[in-house]
Amino acid sequence: MPYFLDSNVFIGYYFFCGDMWGNQAKKLVEIPEQKHSSDHVWHECFGVDGCHGRCKTILQEIKDEFFSAISLLTKDRYSPVDLFSVVTEEKWRTMDIIQELAARYEHDIKQLERKIRFAERKYESDCDDRLSLLKKPAIIQLHERDVEYPELFRTLKSVIEDESDVVILLDAHHVGGTLAGLDFVSGDHYHVYRNRQTIIDHTNIANVSFLDYF
Repeated sequence: MPYFLDSNVFIGYYFFCGDMWGNQAKKLVEIPEQKHSSDHVWHECFGVDGCHGRCKTILQEIKDEFFSAISLLTKDRYSPVDLFSVVTEEKWRTMDIIQELAARYEHDIKQLERKIRFAERKYESDCDDRLSLLKKPAIIQLHERDVEYPELFRTLKSVIEDESDVVILLDAHHVGGTLAGLDFVSGDHYHVYRNRQTIIDHTNIANVSFLDYF
């Protein structure tokens, strides 16, 4: 069965341990079945020029967390235990990374600081590696849509508030017109999955799957 990937699959895979859908997205991206998406999904995640989009914003937030961790240790004189408590209470995206390092280097602040700096560089490098893989057509085929489907747009918009979701569903519908059995995968339960029957009934999308099932 071919899959059409929504933006939260790309974001989950790109950030992996910094995103709630990391494990599920990785499993989906790495399965051998055909995977498809669209230029709208890609631009939402990475921007038209590859330097913007939601991933750029989230990555800056993650870099800020690494910077804050070092600042708390060096300027505010937090102990590793205090840092552990802060990242847990505030549910940082880098929580798992910093918690592990704080526990391992509890008695060596200088080493902990160095390890956090190294972890930040490695995190960015790993994101770049995963982005390079996402760009490979053999992994995911990106499609452009040159048809508007105004009637279908109105039908979907009547039940799905977020217009960007409707645009991406139209992309999947367009791909499904030439690709049988297309399964649309999304982590958006509120806008997409709960309306799965309406989507299936009115589009060329054969099935809608919730990302949590992978």
